[in-house]
Amino acid sequence: MGFAHPLGVRDSAPEIAEPAAAIESALLNLFRSHGYRLIRTPHMERLETLAHDLSGANQSQMFHLVDPEAGEPLVLRPDLTPQVARHLAMHPPGEYPVRLAYSGTVFRVDRHNDLAIRERRQTGAELIGWDGTESDSEIMLLAIESLKNLGFLKSTDSKDVVFAIGSARVLSALLDALDLTDAHSRNTILEAIQRKAYDEVVELVRKQNGNVSIAGKIKDLTGSPSDLQHWIADSWPSSVQKEIEAFSKNLDAVLSVVPEGLIQLDLTEVRDRSYYTGIVFEAFVSGSGQPLLAGGRYNRFLQQFGVNQPAAGFAINMDALAQTGFSEKTKALIYVLGPHNKSQATLTMLRQRSIDAAYWPNSNVPAESSWIKLSDEAMSWHFKKNDEAVNGSGSEPDLLNALELWSSEL
Repeated sequence: MGFAHPLGVRDSAPEIAEPAAAIESALLNLFRSHGYRLIRTPHMERLETLAHDLSGANQSQMFHLVDPEAGEPLVLRPDLTPQVARHLAMHPPGEYPVRLAYSGTVFRVDRHNDLAIRERRQTGAELIGWDGTESDSEIMLLAIESLKNLGFLKSTDSKDVVFAIGSARVLSALLDALDLTDAHSRNTILEAIQRKAYDEVVELVRKQNGNVSIAGKIKDLTGSPSDLQHWIADSWPSSVQKEIEAFSKNLDAVLSVVPEGLIQLDLTEVRDRSYYTGIVFEAFVSGSGQPLLAGGRYNRFLQQFGVNQPAAGFAINMDALAQTGFSEKTKALIYVLGPHNKSQATLTMLRQRSIDAAYWPNSNVPAESSWIKLSDEAMSWHFKKNDEAVNGSGSEPDLLNALELWSSEL
């Protein structure tokens, strides 16, 4: 009989799962230090709770279930932010703003890619009930601190990280300024912008008798913060000009907390326009072809759940993090061999020194392992230190000296 896990999911061996758990814990501790309190939500939700927020296409990406007792339709959660909104609707806080953190698995099907992961782990933070540049700055600062916590920002001029910032409001104003009346054409142009196919954008607008001059300038709205003043000085319709100037003021606050050398501006960045209403951002790191984290402002989203509050947040893609090859070493484990009754004192001594230890019931210890063997005469040990082996024997004080050297150099 063969064994295989379902399509789009996978196991995580200890060398992956243990560092991942440590990273998750470190991030949640960071969020807590900034005032973001942890919330846990269920893996299942009533379809009715999420259906009003999702199109038919999005619903087809969800895993559907039926409650075996009540008979009502359920889904595995495709996102965590709607659950935060549902929680606030059920348990209204006394005062805003509210800062919440979460970490969990979401489930989505990519019907155009059989190799896509269907089970994704996210860790994120939401700032709810506070609008304006200061709140945008806070949430982006927390995103930057997360990158530092993960070890990707060892210096402010790191070349391994790109923090891309855009604006849903600028992009919406640009689309309006193209003077297109056909909604289908508007979506087609938006898809071309998403693919950065700017020549195609111009041609599509020309066929629709739209504003070709504006279409031709869209490609120039990607660059560094130093380009922003040039964009402001350019000739735009008043609606676009207003949004670019507002974005500039917002960015001034961001630059006070985010190193300018890390920032790339992209006012053509396309995110879910039915969701985001203001500043949007993504972080890319070397080794991963997808954003490590993404977020932004979504002031209208919570209203669908009866929570009339502005909000901003971000989520870290823990699967993208794994693709970067980033991981901490799994903590070393020592096996204790010998009489079981004698081993307990040694195991306790090791664990009190924050050394992982387990009893091994025979002499055939796993290859490449570290071990301590107990006998009536003396102790002997074999430690793996990096790629070297350290062997010794003697009394308990000798063992303690060897352990101190071994643990300090791992």
